[in-house]
Amino acid sequence: MDFDRFIEVKGSRGSDLRFIWTDNEMRIAKKLKDKYWIYFQGGIDLKNRAAKNEPMLFKNPIDTLHKDARIKMTPYGLVVEGKLRGAAR
Repeated sequence: MDFDRFIEVKGSRGSDLRFIWTDNEMRIAKKLKDKYWIYFQGGIDLKNRAAKNEPMLFKNPIDTLHKDARIKMTPYGLVVEGKLRGAAR
């Protein structure tokens, strides 16, 4: 099989975009480039097993996130947060 998309899923109960992107995830993203996507789902309601928001999709985030996000380095990886431009829908 030849896969055209490798997806890293991130989620949050809050409505704001915020997640940690690990060093290992970034290494894989560098190798896969346009085949690597991050799907972020915010506004998750665990009790009702539903989400309030539409997911945000980021193709080749090694390029797009570094250009558009407010990023903070932590010992665990990068903290990505804020409103991002260029997210595919």
